[in-house]
Amino acid sequence: MAVATAVAIASLAVGAYSASQQQAAAKKQAKAQEHAALASATESYTNAALAKIDAERIEKSAGIEADKIREAAIQMRSQQEAVQGTSGAMVGTGSNLVMTEDTTKRAEADAIATVIEGIYGTVNKESTARYQQMAGQSTLLSGGLAANAMLSAGRTGAVTTLANSA
Repeated sequence: MAVATAVAIASLAVGAYSASQQQAAAKKQAKAQEHAALASATESYTNAALAKIDAERIEKSAGIEADKIREAAIQMRSQQEAVQGTSGAMVGTGSNLVMTEDTTKRAEADAIATVIEGIYGTVNKESTARYQQMAGQSTLLSGGLAANAMLSAGRTGAVTTLANSA
């Protein structure tokens, strides 16, 4: 009877030690899961911030490029009028007027196309930024849930680690 009692006590001690080891392993795995989720979320948030910066850059550069196109059109129109004037043609009338107005219209169409391309690029980058932010939030949430699951499993003794899975 004394032997049976000693075996029962030893069995309880081994069980308690095993549960303690499983809890420690669960805490370690939960911490690793939290760190991995935080690293991934940080990367997503960084990418989102970079996408926002790119969106602002695209928008500004499209506006600058459109202004350059308009300035070039003004220069070209002035040159056209100067050439017409030196050739003795009546500036601002007839075919000469049509030519200079066409230059202005084409330049404005190019400027508008540049602005629209900038808008599309900006919208694309802003969408990417929103997606990256959502991915970061999702990663943090799933990492936290996984860590909580590990801790819960450790409390119930249901943790499978590399050490005890073989």
